[in-house]
Amino acid sequence: MGKSNKSAKEELIRLYGKECFIEKLHLRPDTERKYTGKAQYHRMKQLTYHHIREKSKGGKATVENGALLSAENHEWFNKQSKEKQRELNNAFQEYKHRVDIHCATLVLKDKDIEIEPLQETEETIELPSEIERGYIELEPMTPEEQAKYEEYKKKKIAEKYKKFGVETAEQKREREQKQLLEDLELEFNERNRGGYGR
Repeated sequence: MGKSNKSAKEELIRLYGKECFIEKLHLRPDTERKYTGKAQYHRMKQLTYHHIREKSKGGKATVENGALLSAENHEWFNKQSKEKQRELNNAFQEYKHRVDIHCATLVLKDKDIEIEPLQETEETIELPSEIERGYIELEPMTPEEQAKYEEYKKKKIAEKYKKFGVETAEQKREREQKQLLEDLELEFNERNRGGYGR
């Protein structure tokens, strides 16, 4: 597993728990599997990083594009039809989306911020059945489009967090780095004034 796959896998475990998505969501019908021994059992249950948008089609090793699958379920996934794979990938994304909303709600409740329910509207939007079922296949983004999208997403997340007074991980890192530089500069100036290092 590459370095980026490993770090994305660790972040997925931190956010969604150390469990295979297929097992957690009961997406594989044949649950009775036989193993030759403990070593094989542990090897087959080892978690791997799964690219939702395939690497060959421009998919990056990110939390947004990833899912946690045990080695045996990853192997099983790769043997499924393209339609079945799309269905499973949609289930992974839906699960992450629900967990993210739940966590965001808990953060807001913890900060005593009331969440207004969505207003009902009489307007309806007709969706093609393929989109409704989640089976529509989009063309992969170019690296430039992917970079622009990631930048746009970061900006939108930062705006939402700022609105509710919540600091993103990136903002926290930037703040800590800035504080460290300020502390080092202050220490350097104090040493020079005190005559150290001459």
